[in-house]
Amino acid sequence: MARKYFVIGSLIFLFLYTAGRAEISVSSLEKQGEDRHGRVKISRLPELVVFEKGGRKEGVSAAFGGTLEDAVVVAGGCNFPDLPAADGGKKVYYDQIYVLRNPERKKVSWEIAGRLPVQVANGASVTLPEGIVCIGGCNRDQVLNDVWLLNWDAGHSAVIVRDLPGLPVAMDNLAAATDGKNIYVAGGNIDGMPGKRCFVLKGLGAQAWCELPVYPGPVRLQPVAAVVKQKFYLMGGFQPVAGDRESVVATDGLVYNPADGKWSEAGEIMPEDGKGPRGLVGAAGLVLDDEIVVFQGGVDYAIFKAAVDNALLQRKAAGLGLQEVAERLKQEQSMYMKHEPDWYGFNRRLLLFRPETGEWTSLGDWEEVARAGAVMVWYKNRLVIVNGETKPGIRSADAYMLIGNMN
Repeated sequence: MARKYFVIGSLIFLFLYTAGRAEISVSSLEKQGEDRHGRVKISRLPELVVFEKGGRKEGVSAAFGGTLEDAVVVAGGCNFPDLPAADGGKKVYYDQIYVLRNPERKKVSWEIAGRLPVQVANGASVTLPEGIVCIGGCNRDQVLNDVWLLNWDAGHSAVIVRDLPGLPVAMDNLAAATDGKNIYVAGGNIDGMPGKRCFVLKGLGAQAWCELPVYPGPVRLQPVAAVVKQKFYLMGGFQPVAGDRESVVATDGLVYNPADGKWSEAGEIMPEDGKGPRGLVGAAGLVLDDEIVVFQGGVDYAIFKAAVDNALLQRKAAGLGLQEVAERLKQEQSMYMKHEPDWYGFNRRLLLFRPETGEWTSLGDWEEVARAGAVMVWYKNRLVIVNGETKPGIRSADAYMLIGNMN
């Protein structure tokens, strides 16, 4: 009986939340363009337009990204080019390798400098001195265990792709991070199903990936990974609906210490301003000075969880005779893809996390960083953010450079 009351309470809360959600906008909660510290400035870079039709420009999301000497690189990714996802558009995957040379200069543009072996999105990538390592991912036909190294050819005219040891399993929607030598991967789907296996490649000269202990707690799809002081951090992510079990959107992180081979808790993620818990699904993260993790973007915790759980909660409401709640959920599901970008509440703040102290701070508030599935890379001590979703199914063609003191 207690379980039944719990389910009813959850459904009533969701009904009240979704009923009033359309009246809430990010702009009503936060001052647009706020930079409390005055330390960071954003400049616009040339658009990366992968598809253009009738004045509609589309970039990609869930692409590989990194830097090769004087160039920012974006490879693969996906979008809905023919019709928006809200209108029944079909997702398309890409294999192009785009480069933007010397982005700090004027009159530069993106160019195609090569192609990946297959069309792919939803993998993970890290940048090493030897090049950009692209790991796993998926497309319409398969989930990949492939691992590639991208680097310039001898004349710096094209990007070449070299095979590295493949993952022991196929992985997508995973996260990867490096300490400059070792490459860690965790989270996401394993051979097409949510799983918790983790691996490390101990240098590009290694013959195979080594398996690590599985991480504790729920599965984490689309988490963010980082290595700080030789420890591997796995932050956020979500466990999808399974049977009658609702999703779990992680509001915390885990840390793996290779010195003792154990996982432990890394603390809670900084809550959203006046809105409750924060997840990092669809966010990006980079390490600064081996001390700070900078997080950008990601979806809103409550809105994302409500959407993921909707179909399950409809069934539960109908089974409990709560027809009004079930109809409201059905209506919300039908409208979910059709709201304006502000409605979805994508994270507009650059967040700083200091793992050694557990301290979280916000560096500022900008609409330009409110993206999910964007590429974020370091370029000569500057943050570059490329493409990503402005709302579910809509990919921005924008690119930005952030300059300033971020520590």
